[in-house]
Amino acid sequence: MKRRLGITVLFTMIFSLFLIEASAQYSTSAQNSVIVGSTFNYKVDNNGGALNYTWSVIRTDAGTGADPTIEKPNEILTAITWNSPGTYTVSLETEMQTGGCIVTKTFDVTVVANNSTLVFDETSITDCASSGAKTTLSLGLKLDLGVAPWTVKYKIDDVVQTDASLANDETLTISHEFTNVPGGTPQIINIEITDALDAYGVRPSGVTFPIIKALTLNELPNTSEIQHD
Repeated sequence: MKRRLGITVLFTMIFSLFLIEASAQYSTSAQNSVIVGSTFNYKVDNNGGALNYTWSVIRTDAGTGADPTIEKPNEILTAITWNSPGTYTVSLETEMQTGGCIVTKTFDVTVVANNSTLVFDETSITDCASSGAKTTLSLGLKLDLGVAPWTVKYKIDDVVQTDASLANDETLTISHEFTNVPGGTPQIINIEITDALDAYGVRPSGVTFPIIKALTLNELPNTSEIQHD
């Protein structure tokens, strides 16, 4: 039974890896508008033969800035993070381990500045309590000019919430319902935005995380009804 269980677990792991690879969408089209900070995967198919792989990136314009970061430069699948705007050529040399014959493949990439934005709507984060038993306050945020979907990570009063997935220019509304305490001191709930990443790992330009916004409920006076003698 233990042997069969081990074989089953191994098969499941291999099949899961196959599904992950199969789900990735790859293209041979040139990349003309990669946003600075993006990380993309690059690969070729191994059509037979024992091969050595060497990935490299050459800048083809006169620009300056940080070089791209190449992860696993000697494997069939690599990941490249683009750290500064410019035009580049990705190069892969494949070499037969027997005989040393080499084929070189190239791919052009244009990297553009990160102009993605994060905008908050704070019109409903501070208010007086309603006349009923409960009052709801909310914070809105919107991300744009990245590669959707965006993933937003956040907490409410230090409690981690489920990640939110947003399209460009879609509003995420984070709300909290307060129990009114007439005559009480203001109630404050902190919303902490811990990160926001587009589909290729780019954060909105000029934004430093975490960002904390406070929902503040100001209580009504606990005033009795008017009386007369």
